[in-house]
Amino acid sequence: MNHIINIEYIKSYAIDFGYECLSPKYTYAKKKLKFRCNEGHIYEGTWNHFQQGRRCPICLGRNKTMESVRLDFLREGHILVSTEYSYNKKLDVQCPVGHIFQTTYDNFFNRKRRCYFCYVDRMRDRHGSKNPMWRKYTEEEYKKLKDYTLYVRQLSDLNYYKHRELINPNNLKRQRGEYSVDHMFSIKQAWINNIPPEIVSNSYNLQMMQEKENMFKKDMCTITKQLLYHIVVL
Repeated sequence: MNHIINIEYIKSYAIDFGYECLSPKYTYAKKKLKFRCNEGHIYEGTWNHFQQGRRCPICLGRNKTMESVRLDFLREGHILVSTEYSYNKKLDVQCPVGHIFQTTYDNFFNRKRRCYFCYVDRMRDRHGSKNPMWRKYTEEEYKKLKDYTLYVRQLSDLNYYKHRELINPNNLKRQRGEYSVDHMFSIKQAWINNIPPEIVSNSYNLQMMQEKENMFKKDMCTITKQLLYHIVVL
């Protein structure tokens, strides 16, 4: 159900989460409003951020001390390896299994993004025998994949600037936090299927996609191998 976004609606919405909106009026989603959290902290944030769950910076760890952050991780069974702390800076953390991975305080505690290596191990155990995406690769295979990916990205950048009007007709911002160039048939799947770099980097396999959506898509494909060859070769 769609709601009319006005200051009355925002105040009511904030109350449901134990917050109080102190601003007298609302103009647009990216205009900062004044909030008070249930701990009494007063801060400024946008309506966009509030509804996305990005709320009181003090409660969320922005102003935490190194010792309190270390204890927060310890309560979750993890060991903080880094010796310096910044809210948006990636931290080195050791999971209960012993993997050392990187994350931010926000990603770990608010977005619940934990050890990537444990996630990969679970996927391999669950799908490794059926799906080559999740099988364990040798060091030599990883090097080949890395070299292949680098070459494809270099060719894709050249094709983007050569055929920008085709790939990005609406002139969307290609920058961090905005839009990025996506391979409809993903690079990793192309490597698995022995597809030449010149094919997967072709301008007809490139599209603009919001960065967050592209990160979620990862190695998934939105077209088939047959369609890739059809649109590129023909």
